[in-house]
This record gives sequence, structure tokens and C-alpha cells, in this order.
Amino acid sequence: LKALTLARANDDFNLETLEFLGGSYLKYAVSISFFLSYSKFHEGQLSSLKSKIVSNENLYQIGIKMGLPGYIIGHNVDQNDIWVPPGFSIAKKSDSIGLEEQLSTLNLSMTSRVHPTQKLKNKCIADVMEALLGGILLELGENSANNFITNNLGIKVGRLSHNIAKLDDDARKEISKIYNAHNLKDLEAVLGYSFKDRKLLISALTHATYNHNRIAEGVECYQRLEFLGDAILQYIVVRHCYHANNNYKPADLHDFVEASLQNESLAAMTMVYGIHKYFFYNSPSLFSQINQLLQIVDTNEECEQRLSTEEKALVYSNSLKDGVMIPKPLGDLFESLIGAIFIDCGRSIEVVNDLVL
Repeated sequence: LKALTLARANDDFNLETLEFLGGSYLKYAVSISFFLSYSKFHEGQLSSLKSKIVSNENLYQIGIKMGLPGYIIGHNVDQNDIWVPPGFSIAKKSDSIGLEEQLSTLNLSMTSRVHPTQKLKNKCIADVMEALLGGILLELGENSANNFITNNLGIKVGRLSHNIAKLDDDARKEISKIYNAHNLKDLEAVLGYSFKDRKLLISALTHATYNHNRIAEGVECYQRLEFLGDAILQYIVVRHCYHANNNYKPADLHDFVEASLQNESLAAMTMVYGIHKYFFYNSPSLFSQINQLLQIVDTNEECEQRLSTEEKALVYSNSLKDGVMIPKPLGDLFESLIGAIFIDCGRSIEVVNDLVL
């Protein structure tokens, strides 16, 4: 009932928080599906495909096919007024005369007798679709939520295979060479996670401008993994906020998640934990931007000991207010590592959740 109740109904509950959760899970599930199903597609193609599927227009069209409008509660129920459920209307007095006689010969379907009683915007129906998905996720779990997406949106999600290409000896040696030469074991210690497939780690660290790593078979730039990591991170944060405080006002929930996941915040965390030191890129402008950012906080040993992680994060965050530009690739780097860990650990959202929160 909550998933079907619009905010404008002014009831004690409405769909807004469920919609937020369901919308986030939809993006998460569809992103995984497209990442695995379209291995040759670049990030732009994957984003375009996902946008069409999760758009309000698409969800609205599907909601219409499902017959949702007749079940949506869009108006306040005032007991002082004559009220009928959505999809029905009060019969005129003349219509009720001789009703018993008419019933014996009635041969019309219920559908032909329905009279719409409320007007709904397309977005309202799309919101209900997302709220229903959120309700199914909470009450029945991910498998049922995935079935809802597959059956109604036509996108296969859930049990998809991920084939790891077997590397020849030369490729394995090249990947090990890159891993050891750049001390990526130290980065794994920072992340709190050791990769089984080091190729994924190297790909997650490789900017589109850097070609040297791609001599190793299977290593690509970080953009596809960033596409995946973005959706994973958003779902983890939304899910955490929903369960941590179910009484969040929808506006507050949205603002908190948006602030937590804005690119500048993720870029600041990349700098705080020193992940930028392992970034492979070949862009003079990006080098200049990172170097400018580094000058905000001394990176000598004395400063590292003096400032806590939280204090350094605050310094970087405050730098935004001073007009210092934080390069977008640093935030993308954080997301690509999330995507790489997710794939490497067998697509366990709980493993990534424990690392992030």
C-alpha cells in the first residue's frame, strides 16, 4: 500500500523513500547486467543504454501495460466526502433503477465499466514502479526484485555469468611486472582487499590517456569499471541510509546521498588515502590539477603523522570552497576500484559494503 500511495495523497505514509531505494537498485541491477552482457561496449554506450531503460518515460510505459494507474492512491481520503476507490465511480440514481433485473442479463466485462477518477502525471506512474521494486526488495529479497525487473522490463539480471579470459604466460608475466613495479601490493593494503585477478586492479587504475599498460592482454582503461562502480556505490549508500534511519525525510535522504557521492567528495577520499599515487595517466593538464591539489596539504612524513584521515578529508573538502578545482578523474578512479573489487570478489555486494562503510 505504501508503494502505491503518492505524497500528494497526504496520508501518514507515501512511496518516496521506497521509490528512492527501488530506483537505486534498478540502476545497480541494470548496470551489472549491461556490464556483463556487453563486454565490447564502452562507458558511453553502456550509460546510454541504461538511461533508456531506467528513464521515467520507459517506466511509465511499462506501468501502463501493467495496469498500475487504477491501483494508485493519488488523493486524500476525506471521510466527510463521498469517496470511491480509484477506477470506480458512483452510479447515477437512474442507473440503479431495475439493477437487479439488469444483473441477470449483464454480459459486459468489468473493464468496460471502469470510469477513471483521477489524473496522474507520467512521472507518478514511473515513481510507483520504482517504489514497488523497492518494496519487493525489502520484503522478498534480491532474487524476487531481479525477477520483477526481468519479467517487466525485459532485462535479464541476477544470475549472469562472467567469463574470465585465460591469459597466456607472456600476459601473466607482463601483469605481474606492472603489479610489482608500481608496488600495487601497498595499494591493496590501503584498500583492505587483495585481488585474485590483478588485471582488474590494473585496469581500474588506468586512465584513457595511458597506453603503456595495455600491452598486457586484457588490460583496458578504467571507464567501464567506473560505470559499474558508480551504480554500486550509490546503491550501497542509499541502502545504508534507508536501514540506518527509516524516518529520513525523502528530501534529506536525497541531499545526504548526493553530498556523499558527488565527484568532489570521492576525489577528496582518493587523495586522503593516497590512491592517486597509483593512478596511471599521461595527461599534462591532469598532472597539473593533481599537483595543485597536493599543495593544499603537505605530503611530507611530519604532516602525515600530524593530520588524521578525517582532518585531511576536511582540508580537501574545504578546498572546494576556496575555488580549487578537484579533477573529475580522481572521483572516477574511486568508483572504478569499487567496480573492480565487486567483479573480483564474485559480485558480492556485502564484501564491497564492508569495505566502503
